[in-house]
Amino acid sequence: MIIDFFLSHQHEDLPFVASLAAKLEEHGLKCWYAPRNVNGKYARSIANGISNCKVFLLILNHRSAVSDAVLNEVELAHNVSKSSPYAIIQPICTENLNLYDPEYQEMLYYIQRMHFIHACDDTVTDAIVDELRRKYPHLFDSTQQRHSSKYVVQHIEDERLALQNEILRRFDDDVYQRVMGQYSNARVLDVGCGTGDMLIGKISSFQISAFLGIDRSSRQIETARAHYGGDAYTFCQMDVEGEDFSEELRLQLGAMGIDSFDVINISMLLLHLNDPMKLLTRLYSVLSEDGIIIIRDIDDGLNFAYPDPTNAFERIYRMCEHDEQSGNRRNGRQIYTDLHHAGYTKIKLEHQGLSSIGMTLEERNAFFNMYFPFTLENAQIMLQKYPWNTDYKVDYEWYKKHFDNIHEDFLKPEFIFSLGFVSYTAQK
Repeated sequence: MIIDFFLSHQHEDLPFVASLAAKLEEHGLKCWYAPRNVNGKYARSIANGISNCKVFLLILNHRSAVSDAVLNEVELAHNVSKSSPYAIIQPICTENLNLYDPEYQEMLYYIQRMHFIHACDDTVTDAIVDELRRKYPHLFDSTQQRHSSKYVVQHIEDERLALQNEILRRFDDDVYQRVMGQYSNARVLDVGCGTGDMLIGKISSFQISAFLGIDRSSRQIETARAHYGGDAYTFCQMDVEGEDFSEELRLQLGAMGIDSFDVINISMLLLHLNDPMKLLTRLYSVLSEDGIIIIRDIDDGLNFAYPDPTNAFERIYRMCEHDEQSGNRRNGRQIYTDLHHAGYTKIKLEHQGLSSIGMTLEERNAFFNMYFPFTLENAQIMLQKYPWNTDYKVDYEWYKKHFDNIHEDFLKPEFIFSLGFVSYTAQK
């Protein structure tokens, strides 16, 4: 997954880093810093973050200048930037420092010709963000094109979700039927509800005493209200990554006259978040003692296509992993661990992999249109945003040229395609 800024720092500067990241994220930019964004093995997570960042922010002072860990990160960023347009090193100096002193020579080797941003002290000011905006206007400007999830263009996402919901109804319908069947008068929270169609279509036959759908898109919420609002169904615009989210959710619970939810649903949202575990932790407090959380997400590591003699489908998967519109395409594998760390128990992987086996020709075509036209359009968007990136140019031209052949292969009755959707349930 591509990120905008990787913040490299010595551990004593964590408050500064967290504050700077928060200011940048207010502009819709994606930031990565340790330990907040570390998942799995520490060193591997650091390396992945650096390899996929556009700008490497080096928080520079007397502590970080002699830190072996920071120096290792700078060296990795330097190597990444030599062979790709990523990990551009940008030092931010938080104190007066004579880098020509002997102890700083190793760090100076990598940064001596670079333009520093100078912070007046070790507190974050808007001036730092303004300077970053002047130096990297394309990063700030591109956020205006992103959906509220910070990764997807809205009109593309609306079309994709409509197709996706139709295909996914049968993927894990048994999970929803089993979970909803446990409650005689369920209180339901749908996080990232969109227009409400996906979940309400699954649970409309059950008795529901309270339903709250939340989404960052005001347009999606307005549509949901028009179709389903009233009686037990409430829809509110909320930012699940906002600092005030927990308070806003609690206020809405009070307005609805309830204190928790029996069922919490999160469908295809976590892969688009900066910190999925933070949301899971927040939701834990509003899940009833016998409640169940249902999560649907994606992991392209579970994808396969056969036969694929030219590795065309494999190439498309790889393109998606470097596509800002697509989110973290390997997020599905970390959900179990995130749920565990957030305090959930009885975690169960309900389903993994949605395949074309057993689909009619019409269903196969809908399955194809759920994934491939959007990945092609996303490839074009990435090329338009980064025209200097030759990899994006080559990939888009190849994809456009071979798109019809890929579609034709997909519809052949002997061809199998499996997409890495995953479905989890968990309890308190």
